[in-house]
Amino acid sequence: MSDPTIINTDRRGLRPIRRLAGRTALTVNSTLYECPQAKSATIESIVICNTSASAVAFRLYHTTPTEPAAVATALFYDLSCAANGSTLVEFPLYLNAGEKLVVYAATGSVVTATIYGREA
Repeated sequence: MSDPTIINTDRRGLRPIRRLAGRTALTVNSTLYECPQAKSATIESIVICNTSASAVAFRLYHTTPTEPAAVATALFYDLSCAANGSTLVEFPLYLNAGEKLVVYAATGSVVTATIYGREA
């Protein structure tokens, strides 16, 4: 019987891809995910879901322990998510221990961000 939390396994048969984190985006920069100490992580996809009847801009940053969430660390900056819509981003993004994904939304409490990947 398969585990319903597993959505895929990588092509080399390594650890299964799973939900690593999810949170509601606020109007201040907030940590979505921090790679645990002594681990590394591969982010396979990010889902941004807008539950508002209006489009909402969001930001996503990839920071190291010495870098703040700022223009220089932005992956997406004021990207619009359609009203009652979702944005799916698929890519391998590699994080080392202490690195973070930080999320922000122009309107608080209506956008959720969920990431899927693996830790090793």
